[in-house]
Amino acid sequence: MKKTRPNSLAIIIFLLLFGYYLKLLAPTISPGDSPELITAAYNLGVGHPPGYPFYLLVSKIWTFLPVGEIAFRQNLLNSLLNAGNSSLIFILVLAGLNDKKLSWLIALGGSLFFGLISATASMSVISEVYPLFWLCLILTIYSLKKQNYFAATLLSGLGIAGHYAFLLLVPGLLCWTTRKFWQPGNLIFVIFLASLGLLTIIYLPLRARQAPTPSWGEPVSYQKLLAKITLKDWENRTEVKRGKSWSDYLQQAIYLARICWSTFGIFLLFWLAGLIMIYQENRFYALGHLVMYSVFFLAMVQISAYPSWAEAYALGPKFLTPMFIIMLLPVGKGLLATMKFCPKQRRTYLAVILCLSLPLSAFSRRASSERRNFLAFDYACNLLNSLPSPDYGILSTGDVSSFPLAYVKYVRGYYPASQITGSAIFPAQKFNQEKTLFTAMPLTDRNEPFPAYRLFFITPESAPPPDWPSFYRIRGFNNQPEFTDMMSRFTLSKYRLFRSLFLMRSGKLNRGLEEISRASELSGMVVGEHYNYGLLLKYYGRRKVSALRMAVREFNYFSTAYPQILPGFYQAGLTLEILGEKEKAAAAFQKIYQKNPAFADAAFRLGRLLILSERYKDALAPLKTASGLEPSADVYNFLGIAFEETGQDAKALENYKKALDLNPRERGIYYNYQRLLEKKKDQGSLF
Repeated sequence: MKKTRPNSLAIIIFLLLFGYYLKLLAPTISPGDSPELITAAYNLGVGHPPGYPFYLLVSKIWTFLPVGEIAFRQNLLNSLLNAGNSSLIFILVLAGLNDKKLSWLIALGGSLFFGLISATASMSVISEVYPLFWLCLILTIYSLKKQNYFAATLLSGLGIAGHYAFLLLVPGLLCWTTRKFWQPGNLIFVIFLASLGLLTIIYLPLRARQAPTPSWGEPVSYQKLLAKITLKDWENRTEVKRGKSWSDYLQQAIYLARICWSTFGIFLLFWLAGLIMIYQENRFYALGHLVMYSVFFLAMVQISAYPSWAEAYALGPKFLTPMFIIMLLPVGKGLLATMKFCPKQRRTYLAVILCLSLPLSAFSRRASSERRNFLAFDYACNLLNSLPSPDYGILSTGDVSSFPLAYVKYVRGYYPASQITGSAIFPAQKFNQEKTLFTAMPLTDRNEPFPAYRLFFITPESAPPPDWPSFYRIRGFNNQPEFTDMMSRFTLSKYRLFRSLFLMRSGKLNRGLEEISRASELSGMVVGEHYNYGLLLKYYGRRKVSALRMAVREFNYFSTAYPQILPGFYQAGLTLEILGEKEKAAAAFQKIYQKNPAFADAAFRLGRLLILSERYKDALAPLKTASGLEPSADVYNFLGIAFEETGQDAKALENYKKALDLNPRERGIYYNYQRLLEKKKDQGSLF
């Protein structure tokens, strides 16, 4: 009976948590990477770096389950995986503790705490790669505890193929092996099993050659495969800012130490006590713990060089949760050691209180519930449904905004006649071919409201369908407007932005401005969207001063966050020109000219504004630059004015003449030329 009780408790834990996850399970796709992973698994495609081949293959098998739609099945898989992970943690911790009365209470509290914390629960109700990664880690640790090195090695290979972060654990896991592992005969077989687990990576180049949808990065060659596995392909699409000095890394290390303390808190004290006990029992086992923690911490320091949104999204499931799994056994030993200082008759009561308080402190139903979140699915359907005819299409150069579109079209089969193309959905070759179907305006085109927008129509000036208000809605939106996670807020801001687009096209400017204001509040973490808000405000609100001032604010917000992206300053300068604020507009163009003098239009506008402000000498340099880059009648005309006002009449006449050659019908240029000629004749000069 004693032998079956741990297994019975593990089954009860599994059923309790699975029922809890099932209550909160997302009915369809969720904002973020979930739609892309589901589409990649269903179509046997290639996901975003590092590719996740093991996860995609497991998920593909699961798609044959005849329950609900494809997205629901994938979400259900994660619920089963994390419920199983919690049960296995109970068995793992119980096997590592040696107190018959208190061990099962500590193991029960730890397993329920793991299953209920938001980091785990949030990944149990949507489709993500991390539950399978955590499963491989728990089974590997359990196999090493049982000295089943063959199973541990195979699981390690599959874990690395499931998520690259598993590779960081390998040095510490090797410290837990014995001499038996390093015997030549066993070592050869171990290497074979590890290679067998890693063999799933071959799926990426083999499948990429078939050009599936999606096919991120097209890892068809060794170089592209290596770039994908090492995340170089992802870094090329993301603004990665590495620390350049030891002081930068030191500041990041201090910052992350605070994050670890705020995440684990008092658990670190029990972990330290448990680690001391483990060292007394087996110093190599303690060394393995220290190696894994150190490697993970250094990896987090490197990850913290990413933008804040990527850092917040990556640290938890990739590093903090695996660290917590590894910490659970030392924490359990530390708790047992601490309880020895209590009277014997009170230890059981203390363990019961701890067993109940840990799960209750982790319980957060509201933060993890996705059962009403139709946001991503309705967003994609509304956007595709808003296309007036099959002749229209959507060009996407983003990722999160295009993933729901890929699922709706290529998994559910909706809107088969509509055209969708994007760098994150199609292979690069197919993307470049189909890009010719669409009209992608240049970034500096002043007549296009969406030159840099991630999703836009072929003909942005087309009128919306007359019945758009009737279908352009999101289920549960009025009942659940306060989405808290970053990806939901980002998708909701997209919804607001497109709604404002249709309102403004319908002539409802004030309502459109309200929608943009709400979208701007939602997407604070996605700074790039503020550039799009500014474009929309500038284009449709050009006759309303308040809308133009809002546009300037959005452009300035974007430029402050991304000063290296010059179009933010450029659009701010254009808007300030419309408002008649010449000095502020000149300051915006001056920043562009200092950072990149080859930006011809910015140089010309700077020179023209300086002339209008009667700063003729300062206008010479930018106008000369503009004339060398993109000569035009306007450039030569203003350059002639600058030369004339600085007393260089010969050069002024030369530039007026060039302006007339390019545009002989412009009266202003002809007037300037004739006026200066008459002036020089009156002075007796010969020309």
